[in-house]
Amino acid sequence: MDAVNVSNYKRHITDFDISAYDQRSSDDELWAMMIKGSAFLWHQVRCMVAVLFLIGQGLESPFVVDSLLDITKTPRKPQYTMAPELPLILRSCLFDKVSFMCSSDKQPERKEKEETELRQEQETKREKQREGEIQEEGEGGNMEAAMDLMRRMPPGSTETALNALLSLLPDHSLDLLSQVDLPLQVCMDKGNNKEYILCEYNRDADSYRSPWSNIYEPPLEDGTVPSEEMRNLEIEANEVFSVYRDQYYEGGISSVYIWEDEDESFIACFLIKKDGQGKRGYMQIGSWDAIHVIQVAPEQEGVAHYCLNSTVMLSLTTDNKKSGTFNLSGSIRRQMSMTLAVADGHLVNMGKMIEEMEGKLRNSLDQVYFGKTREMVCTLRPPPEVLNMRIPDS
Repeated sequence: MDAVNVSNYKRHITDFDISAYDQRSSDDELWAMMIKGSAFLWHQVRCMVAVLFLIGQGLESPFVVDSLLDITKTPRKPQYTMAPELPLILRSCLFDKVSFMCSSDKQPERKEKEETELRQEQETKREKQREGEIQEEGEGGNMEAAMDLMRRMPPGSTETALNALLSLLPDHSLDLLSQVDLPLQVCMDKGNNKEYILCEYNRDADSYRSPWSNIYEPPLEDGTVPSEEMRNLEIEANEVFSVYRDQYYEGGISSVYIWEDEDESFIACFLIKKDGQGKRGYMQIGSWDAIHVIQVAPEQEGVAHYCLNSTVMLSLTTDNKKSGTFNLSGSIRRQMSMTLAVADGHLVNMGKMIEEMEGKLRNSLDQVYFGKTREMVCTLRPPPEVLNMRIPDS
């Protein structure tokens, strides 16, 4: 896309049809999506298809389509993995009220010119291939591949993989650091004798701000701190979130950081870290890292728009004589947008959204990670009670 000269990012979709295709791939039935429009934005079709795939897999509600189409609820591009580009085909281009004419006496000259330009283009392309200068087509291709790789990394290897990508893609360092979530680390506030969580949201240079004392460690003279209003809200949020953590997680560590954003809006980051060691059932080692970042738009007529991005990183290691050692780890990321009344305060609205989102994330983890893993293991290594089952005589 020519982002310099393009100023209108609205596109009119006239038709979107999904129908069965008349061919098959091996034993699989093929379906085709036919999309017609005035024009398309960069990666627009792949993003649309990705959302439909998530709905079909049960990972998103069908109502998410209405939320994404409403730019007041979703003013930015959501963080979804795009659908593959291989099946995408530009079938035809039509032009309304435009007729193309070529003078008959100019046709040989035009044809010769086109053939010359084509030969020159092919020769230039071959030269670039020989010199290894052809890069992946499309803006952000390397970044897209890097994010796709990071989504498949277990949380324990995220930091190592991120450092490797930073050395390979130094031009994308800021994007990688802002979009990749690392497993949470913990530090002790010695003045208050309380632990707090370290992350990019309370970091300034090489120092981290404590939510309990509002002081950076190691000390930083000109470190960024929230305003008095945001600081008071941050203190209240940490107290309330500690109660939420104890009720849902029965322990662990939580921290809340709030800071001002542009246009009188603000951003709040809610963090929870729960580590488990020692045997609880068959579990030997486990960790749960939850990151909830909420952007709150300025209040208008008693309501405000909230945009929540949540990431959960889970790691479990079991140890049992019958099944041996088994490690299950992964991460999941989801987004939610709501417009709510602020009569009860921002903290109440943010708490409701986080509670609802964590419920959805737990269900997704149970279905995707535990459900699929259980199905795979039981297929490869059926438990004895299944092997001993007999079909009753008719």
